[in-house]
Amino acid sequence: MKQETMKMNTSTRNSGIELLRLLAVTGIVAHHYVLYNAFDVNGKPWSINKAFLELVFSPLGKLGVVIFFIISAWFLCPKDLGFKNCIKRVWLLEREVLFWSLMLGASFSLLDSSFSMKSLMFSFIPIVSGQWWYVTSYVVFLLIAPFLTKGLRSLSQRDHQRLCILMLVMWSLISGLLPKVKLDMDGTVILFMFLYVLVSYWRWYGQPFTRLLSWQLFMAGYVITLVLTLLAVIAQMTFIPSLDVQAVTIGKAWSIQVLLMGFGLFSIFLNLHFSSRTINFLSRSAFAVYLLTEYPAMRALLWSQLFNLSRVFYSPYLPLIALETIFGIAALCILADLIRRGLFYLIIGRHPGCTFEFIWRKWVEKLEKLKGIV
Repeated sequence: MKQETMKMNTSTRNSGIELLRLLAVTGIVAHHYVLYNAFDVNGKPWSINKAFLELVFSPLGKLGVVIFFIISAWFLCPKDLGFKNCIKRVWLLEREVLFWSLMLGASFSLLDSSFSMKSLMFSFIPIVSGQWWYVTSYVVFLLIAPFLTKGLRSLSQRDHQRLCILMLVMWSLISGLLPKVKLDMDGTVILFMFLYVLVSYWRWYGQPFTRLLSWQLFMAGYVITLVLTLLAVIAQMTFIPSLDVQAVTIGKAWSIQVLLMGFGLFSIFLNLHFSSRTINFLSRSAFAVYLLTEYPAMRALLWSQLFNLSRVFYSPYLPLIALETIFGIAALCILADLIRRGLFYLIIGRHPGCTFEFIWRKWVEKLEKLKGIV
């Protein structure tokens, strides 16, 4: 068994990480505010407001996804990732996902005449239908994770290091920096496996980054992003008017600049070492912010109707309005999920995994005794 060099106090949650979790999901909402908005920001001439949306809000999406998964992987890889443990995680995740999928599906079917029967049916099978790509990919990753972890554990430190270097060169440098080159990286399950390989090596063999190194990593990633953005803007203004600047600069979550910023920020918040009951309490609803804002019908309602940028794009107060909008939406989503958590507490009680444990003992363990297949 490999020795884990970075130990953490697991009796209390690091509120720095929980704060980062909240900020990451808010950043994802900010990215969607620009990406899915009915108002085409990319097609407008460069201005202070366009620069704010393109250089501040847009990069937060890929960065938020990477950070959100890094946090999950950081706490997964030291644990005993038995198949039962991962199935239980899927079970608990499915409850929250199914709740919001059915609630939103029922609400839109009653209030929105354009809401299709197909969308309603997909709400009953949100993971299988891929209604939220992150959820589906994360569930698939969890099912693979026990075997992936066992395989990585069997590697020597040197081989694990070589695997990290190979993946970084192949995907973060070559695919990440060259437009339209993917090398079979699809940005979903393979991305999660790639990040897990990197995080597990750091967790098992590495040392905590110093505060200075953490900031250097983040700034290096941001400087690379700014340089690529400048080059893309020049190209757009001179000979490629239709060029999508964001697709060139931070369009790939596995690119080296996004990873540098993601790991740097994670290390910065990891080293904060403070405890806040309020932050820890609110962070448990961070995932609901993503679920509520990324439900397809809700996405269209938010970014095409309620918060269409055409109303505020030319306002000198756009940065303030945009920040108020994003944090306001995140706060409302958290409030809604607090109600959901209260209902779950009243109906299910303090032990959310007890039903799963009962089913596992009653059926799965019997199959194990009879067939030895589990």
